[in-house]
Amino acid sequence: GTPTPGAPATIGGLVNLEQLYLSNNMLTSVPAELGQCVSLETLWLNNNQITSLPTELGNIVGLETLHLEHNQLTTLPVELAELAFLEQLDICNNNITELPADFEAGGKLEAQGCSIVRVPA
Repeated sequence: GTPTPGAPATIGGLVNLEQLYLSNNMLTSVPAELGQCVSLETLWLNNNQITSLPTELGNIVGLETLHLEHNQLTTLPVELAELAFLEQLDICNNNITELPADFEAGGKLEAQGCSIVRVPA
């Protein structure tokens, strides 16, 4: 199939949305407006072709579960370190080589298939 640029920016208007499943859509990007979905608790972005994430994802303060596995990510925004309620972060099978400096995997971090060479102290 043909890669899809991304989810529509209007998604940011869904402020009461608690779960969003965007897996297996061949997305190449994530709209910054997704950061306006402040009630989001679970976000599935796995099995796409996403190359980077918007810093605005750090605004989803109640996010508990984030699935990013099987994408083309090389880094994670440092703003993800501010997600105090994040319990599960799956970054398996990406091209990530290091985690942001302030990142603390207080919950469960899954990173199989990554080539992480530096983890914050």
